[in-house]
Parts: sequence; structure tokens; C-alpha cells
Amino acid sequence: MIDAQSAGRYSISQAMEVCQSKGHFAPRRFCLLSKTARGLHEVGVTAPVLFLTDRDNGDHYLTPAQVIELVNAGKAFMQVLHEAKRALKATEPIPVNYDDDSYWP
Repeated sequence: MIDAQSAGRYSISQAMEVCQSKGHFAPRRFCLLSKTARGLHEVGVTAPVLFLTDRDNGDHYLTPAQVIELVNAGKAFMQVLHEAKRALKATEPIPVNYDDDSYWP
């Protein structure tokens, strides 16, 4: 029940993995996107060459630096979300209203 609430709050249907470079939990696609952006950034690409579609179905071209910032913010949010989930699971008894926004970031 808490896992489902957590999953719904980040709305990602694929399995989580650890980004080996930083040790943060992140979806596989974030790890791959981050790796691509960092590679482009390292060779000096500053143009908006990475294509993304947002949750409202808007299309965007972002620079490697923008993608790195976006991915880092996403990983930080997911880490806080994971910590909130673990804190709820450690609570005895688990609150009946565990889905209340006050428990979640």
C-alpha cells in the first residue's frame, strides 16, 4: 500500500536502479539520459540538442547542461520520496491516512 502510494507520486512504471556514478536511486532512462548529457557536455556541446517530451506532452530541445540539472533535480526528489516511504514503513502502526500529502514531499 505504501509502495503503491510512492509509485503513484513519481508516476514511473519502470524498475528502479542505482545510478552507479552517484549512488542515487533513479529510473534507468534518467541514468541513460544523464550519461548522454554528461558526455556531450564534456566535449563542449552547448546547443539544445537533446529532445524531451514533458508530462503535458510538450516537446522541448534542451542543452546538455539543462538535462544534467533536470536529471539531478529528479534524482534528488526521488531520494526524498524514497526516504518518506521508508519512514512510513517504519512507523508502528502505519497511519491509516498514509496517503495524506503531509507524509509525502
